[in-house]
Amino acid sequence: MRSRNITNDLQVYAVAGTHTAVLSMDFRARPEGLLGLAFERKDLASGRLSWLEGQKCFRSIVPDPVPGQKYPTHLHPVQGLMWKDFTLQPGQRYRYKVTPVFGTPAALRYGPPTEVTVQAEAEWNGSQGVYFNRGVSGSQSYAERFPPGKISAMKPADRERALLWLSRGLLEGLAAFIGRAQPGEFLYGAFYEFSEPRSLALLKAAHSRGVKLQLVLDGKQYGDSNRAAVSAAGMLRLVKTWRMKAKIPHNKFLVRCSAAGKPVELWTGSTNLSDKGLFGQCNTGHALKNAALAERYLTYWQALRADPTRSELMPVVMGLQADLAAASLPANAVSSFFSPRAGTGMLDVYADLVQGAQQLACGIFPFNVDERFQRAFNAPKDFPRYVIVDKKAEAFEANDRDLDVAAGAAIKSPVDQWLKEQSAASLFYGGTDYVHNKLLLVDPLGPQPIIVVGSANFSEPSTNANDENMLVFKGPAYRREADIYLTEFIRLFDHFNFRDWLNSAARGAFEPFLEEGPSLTGWTWLNKYFGHPQYLSFKRKLVFKNMVV
Repeated sequence: MRSRNITNDLQVYAVAGTHTAVLSMDFRARPEGLLGLAFERKDLASGRLSWLEGQKCFRSIVPDPVPGQKYPTHLHPVQGLMWKDFTLQPGQRYRYKVTPVFGTPAALRYGPPTEVTVQAEAEWNGSQGVYFNRGVSGSQSYAERFPPGKISAMKPADRERALLWLSRGLLEGLAAFIGRAQPGEFLYGAFYEFSEPRSLALLKAAHSRGVKLQLVLDGKQYGDSNRAAVSAAGMLRLVKTWRMKAKIPHNKFLVRCSAAGKPVELWTGSTNLSDKGLFGQCNTGHALKNAALAERYLTYWQALRADPTRSELMPVVMGLQADLAAASLPANAVSSFFSPRAGTGMLDVYADLVQGAQQLACGIFPFNVDERFQRAFNAPKDFPRYVIVDKKAEAFEANDRDLDVAAGAAIKSPVDQWLKEQSAASLFYGGTDYVHNKLLLVDPLGPQPIIVVGSANFSEPSTNANDENMLVFKGPAYRREADIYLTEFIRLFDHFNFRDWLNSAARGAFEPFLEEGPSLTGWTWLNKYFGHPQYLSFKRKLVFKNMVV
């Protein structure tokens, strides 16, 4: 949901997803003497009112801050024009009051506040559902809540609490999708990793209540672990094909059909049914109640069931959807592209979408970033671009000042006020450690938002060799989905970008103190937002100021 209040001198622009709200502020004119902003949140369901807290304080008030201490923003205001709240509950309404703070730290003076109301999006709205797990086991919240070490070594009660916290709706979204299948209906699934016992139990329970379940599973790379898990779950006869002839059978989807065999609904995304896929690395699940799309996926699944070679499968794939140029992608529609394809043309199209952005471009790349996307994100454009990669070694050089690249990271050892954190590698075995989402966002707040999401890693093998599926959403009909993906992207980028910096040998010391006035040179934190349009902070402010509401 998007909301704004531009009636006062202080203007507030808000975007809310399912769990995250992003607030961007501006003023009609530069507010001289502004010390910062105070944020108050009211939960409109419970009536609970709270001042939001920050990590910095005024040295003249708190000369020796306690490591880890947080400070209410009405006493130690935020010196920035963007604020994020990562604690929303899906479907709930919240009112934020943003107050400009002037004066001196010892004698604060509050200007007229501006209020804005948002409603967090429901994860499932009856036609689409977007689900992100927490994806940040390497976090202070996890370190404070749970014991160190592998999840499998925890006491059962601790393990279940940790998995519930880490899932944050992803397993629950899958459970809801499976639960919508009624006795006599069909579920057709194709999965790469298929070993997580809770998700397998959900599917077996569906079969037990009369849902006709049929599976195509990887029999090569994860063949041994998949077979062992399926055997332990008593589901061997539900596997119709062990996929052996694909280079990598990388799909992760389910199709629900009515009792008459008519496709109804689809589950897809980046989530392997493994411990690390559901609870460790960040992943996405996307459910769509769209008969036409589900029918395409069913046709693809039927082709996979025969365990075809690439040369046998490719004509089916291209018959389902030929390549489309970026300009030819239909508006207010969802396009599906399957692999293996006859070449890498769609990879060029995805890069062209990034190249054609006008206001904002974001991407998540779990593995190496193909040169097409390096060029597209590095192209000299006068607006922000952001990229997340799984590891520092997979990051590429940002040659444009408006491009920011963050690598997955956790705090390796206690530093300043922060505890040591555990990446997903410390909790689970196998796979990427931080991000596994495959995501592109192009002008998500503009008039024609574009979302590219699915199982493929934006690489040549994922396009012309592996079994894969991708969805392209284009147009204002998908504004809700764009808001969810964007706010979750911002959450992840902020999380990893800070830890990437904190782990850097070249970083300076963390500065816990707020500015109490201009420096000797006259510089203040406000300069990044007013009068200096070359700064990324200034350009980011404009993205929200110009968003379509």
